[in-house]
Amino acid sequence: MTIFAHRAHSRFMIALCLAVATAATTSPATTAREANAVKEATTGQQLQVLRDCKVIYQRALQHDEQVAYRMLQQTEQSMRERQQPLAQMQQQLAELQQAMDKVDIHPGDPRHASHQRLRELGEQMSQLTRQYQPEMTALENTAAIIEQDAKRFQTLIQRDLGNSQYDQIRVLTPGEQTSANDCSKGMFFGKSLQVLRTDAAAAQPGKPV
Repeated sequence: MTIFAHRAHSRFMIALCLAVATAATTSPATTAREANAVKEATTGQQLQVLRDCKVIYQRALQHDEQVAYRMLQQTEQSMRERQQPLAQMQQQLAELQQAMDKVDIHPGDPRHASHQRLRELGEQMSQLTRQYQPEMTALENTAAIIEQDAKRFQTLIQRDLGNSQYDQIRVLTPGEQTSANDCSKGMFFGKSLQVLRTDAAAAQPGKPV
């Protein structure tokens, strides 16, 4: 492998690890997860629908929505826990990359110590990624689980929204209060169920339009 290939390969591995770390983590079978979510589901949660940073509709989450939301929360928590070791791996890869970038390459002689140093650093990177491969595979596999959980929750909460025009959806836990222009509380979702942070007005129960 050439010197430039070594460096390109190392950067590719770092980019790959960063991409994988944004995925999720493995989870038990859906039936077991759902049974656990039923036990842990929180009652009294409120669903708020917002458009132009104003709440246009609010209602309580139904039981099946509470269970689906709890499943999504559980998977997200597992994701955060599994990402911790990968953060350490990313730091180690970055340090190896910095060391590789500092090597003063001696042109024309592949037997020179600088070439050997690059090969050693490249091998260390490969060993590191092999060491963390189980964690990366777990995150990759759970990306599908996160997507399934989000789609399930989205399908349930949109049953009574129809073709309503809205920008965001917010879930508030019991006791969580909002005031005008305060969107710092609660979990926000866009139509794609991605977590968002924006501004919204205080809740005014009504019918989505």
